[in-house]
Amino acid sequence: MSAARQSDLRLLARLLPTMRLDARWYGFALLCAPFSAALVVAQPWLLKRAIDQHIVPQDPIGLQQVALMYLGVVVLGFLLESAYAVSISYAGMRTIRHIRSQVYEHTLTRAQSFFDRTPTGRLLTRATSDVEALGETLTAGAITIVLDLMLVAGILIALFQLEPKMTATLLLVAPPLALAVEFIRRILRRLYLLVRTSLADLNAYLTERLQGLSVVQLNRDEA
Repeated sequence: MSAARQSDLRLLARLLPTMRLDARWYGFALLCAPFSAALVVAQPWLLKRAIDQHIVPQDPIGLQQVALMYLGVVVLGFLLESAYAVSISYAGMRTIRHIRSQVYEHTLTRAQSFFDRTPTGRLLTRATSDVEALGETLTAGAITIVLDLMLVAGILIALFQLEPKMTATLLLVAPPLALAVEFIRRILRRLYLLVRTSLADLNAYLTERLQGLSVVQLNRDEA
């Protein structure tokens, strides 16, 4: 395991105690996710059944039943996906609120020498912008990642049941695709860290200069 991946796991381990405070909301979201993914996978299967068993044989009564089933699956899937998105977004916002409180309380416990050494702009960036970016990861990134993983797993299971050989052939593109994604992920990770660090330095530089304007103006008006 690479050093970057180990660092990610350590950061996630530090985040888990705060997330545990809202475990019921995260648990409810994870409970809705597999059912939502299963209903999404069921939609093309119902279309296949409607075409093969009712449209081609010209069975309007059976087609009507399948159409009602399809409508029910779409509505139920939408409700489950909405419940998942709302619950995990609410849990993520509560987690971010806890983190903001912890960061603020931790900042208040620092000695005066810490604030003499650390620029104010850097502290503000770390306490506001970085926490906000973490919140976007919890509320937006987690929604797509978990649902997409379960959806891909459900699609693969369905494909293996329908056409095992064709699905196995299709999976041959998975290794080079995974390597390409990992390569891009490492580049984006390095660039993202560079952007966050540069933003903190820029805010620190700007804040210190703005705070010094009053001193410069006083010195100019001394005469």
